[in-house]
Amino acid sequence: MDCLAMEELNDVEYKSQNPGLMHACGHDSHTAWLLGAAMILSQYKDELHGNVKFLFQPDEENDGGAERMIEDGALENPHVDAAIGAHVWTSLESGKIGVKYGSMMASPDRILINIYGKGGHGGVPDSCIDPITTACQVQMALQTIVSRRISPVESAVVTISRIEGGTTHNIIPEKVQMEGTIRTLTYELREKVPKMVENIIKGVCEANDATYEFIYDPHYPPVVNNDEINSYIEEAGKEILGSENVVRMVSPTMGGEDFSYFQLKVPASFFVIGTYNPSKGLTNPLHNPRFNIDEDILPKASAVMAQCAIDYLNNKQ
Repeated sequence: MDCLAMEELNDVEYKSQNPGLMHACGHDSHTAWLLGAAMILSQYKDELHGNVKFLFQPDEENDGGAERMIEDGALENPHVDAAIGAHVWTSLESGKIGVKYGSMMASPDRILINIYGKGGHGGVPDSCIDPITTACQVQMALQTIVSRRISPVESAVVTISRIEGGTTHNIIPEKVQMEGTIRTLTYELREKVPKMVENIIKGVCEANDATYEFIYDPHYPPVVNNDEINSYIEEAGKEILGSENVVRMVSPTMGGEDFSYFQLKVPASFFVIGTYNPSKGLTNPLHNPRFNIDEDILPKASAVMAQCAIDYLNNKQ
């Protein structure tokens, strides 16, 4: 269920059996605790005041399975009125849950920039239009978006993570390609920042007599939690784990999560379940070849999700 392309370095009985692939983001544990929640609720199915759907959503690491599930009718027959989702969290103490009100995760959008100049001999740059110099100016100018164009109390990321151009030491190339990511926490910023990026690219290229192509590839929307659903998660967590093990998260993360597609359709919230446990040597982050979870959290996670469903249905009957 949605593994990552890396070789697992853990020596455990459930170690990946597929070379070069491992569950380094905990999606196998998500599957396990959702099955556990289904087992709990099946014992009370005759007492439930409504239906509960269990969505084992694949492909979050790539193109995102949530949108395709919705297109295939996952939220219908019977109709879904609310949704909750959860993820393991390696910076939160094992056995605690973290609930974030408002914006929780960013939209991890991709950008591709092609800058076109006029190639020629490196010894006569005046007869050329240098796309490398232009790309460098674009890269530096883009950094002013976050530092000067966006409010200091809001969060955004504009990162260029790949610049590629040229073939040898004495040839100015025709083209440079730049690739990166724009990450925003609100729909308003998500609409504004790509326009800011293109305006900068356009201005720098015009100043250098270069041309450009800008491709903005929107990925997952930001995760913005619903206050009412959050309250159900918090109360279920307090009932199952105790109030001392329910943490209100202050800061969002700039990572992305396609659970946000469900939030576009129904009231929904996403929360995290801690798995950080130094006494068991469980300190590695997500997407690490030695990532592992504290298995003691699995029944707790199942119970919280089941209780949340019960409380919601009881209140909405």
